[in-house]
Amino acid sequence: MEASADKLRVLDVQLRSIRLLIGAIRLPNAAIDRVMERLNTRLKLELGLMSTDDRGYLWETVGSIQQGRLF
Repeated sequence: MEASADKLRVLDVQLRSIRLLIGAIRLPNAAIDRVMERLNTRLKLELGLMSTDDRGYLWETVGSIQQGRLF
């Protein structure tokens, strides 16, 4: 479980850096928020830190524990 928690911390730091870079081109905050949410979700899905169930709901996963239904 610790490895996944470490991945989440590293991912969070990197996403904050990306947000600052995107913000430097002066896009509206709402647009940046949408881009970051999609990027965050896609990265977590690809890294196995988030999954979908058979009904299409997203679950965030830390180790082998599903943290809760997100959408």
